[in-house]
Amino acid sequence: MAGVLDAGPCACVSHQSSAVLWALPGFPPAEVHVSRSRTTTSRISRVAVVHDSRYFPPHHRAEVEGIPVTSAARTVFDLAGCLHPQRAERALDNALARKLVALELLRRVAIELFEHGRKGSALMRRLLEDRGAGYIPPASGLEARFYSVLVAAGLELPERQVDLGGDTWVGRVDYYYRRLRLIVEIDSALHHTSRLDAEADARRDAALQAAGFRVLRITEEQLRERPWEVVALVRAALQVPVA
Repeated sequence: MAGVLDAGPCACVSHQSSAVLWALPGFPPAEVHVSRSRTTTSRISRVAVVHDSRYFPPHHRAEVEGIPVTSAARTVFDLAGCLHPQRAERALDNALARKLVALELLRRVAIELFEHGRKGSALMRRLLEDRGAGYIPPASGLEARFYSVLVAAGLELPERQVDLGGDTWVGRVDYYYRRLRLIVEIDSALHHTSRLDAEADARRDAALQAAGFRVLRITEEQLRERPWEVVALVRAALQVPVA
């Protein structure tokens, strides 16, 4: 709030600092970034990095915990102009997965900013073109990493976050190859290492297998330390003929 007040009228928290307030993963508190309209004031802030914007309409602003902040959609666009493309893409997917912004709203805000030549426009245009109707973002960084590994290896890409079961619903799976009835689950070290976790996973796998699905589990260690092993496992599973 000190940064907002010091930057002058109508300023608000933005960029990486806005990501912190919106609770997007991967953005620890650091120096304060603030945006303001270029027409309000030109004074130098003593406590924040100030971004002067030629286009900063009221609907690009919001409030989190009583602090003026750029809207989630504007925040995602601003991050595309200052972060590595892969990190900006992950921020976009996290915002979608956490329902901070809808894809259609993000498109509308992006179109406005494209017209004003905002930095990050080229990257945001590509990211939005890759996310068509019905797009479901990966639920975690590990799932996004798995998808990237498949793309790099040139492997067939599965559906994401699919509800499955037999006569009754069994659960939502991370990835699904429909033509092979093959499920791929990504097991994080945090949620899939205890005895109770292992027992719950085994019961879930048994229910899915009883319903006619195959299940392939990929661990966080494999994905982070041995991606070539992940590629080999998926490639082998994809080569099993359909019954």
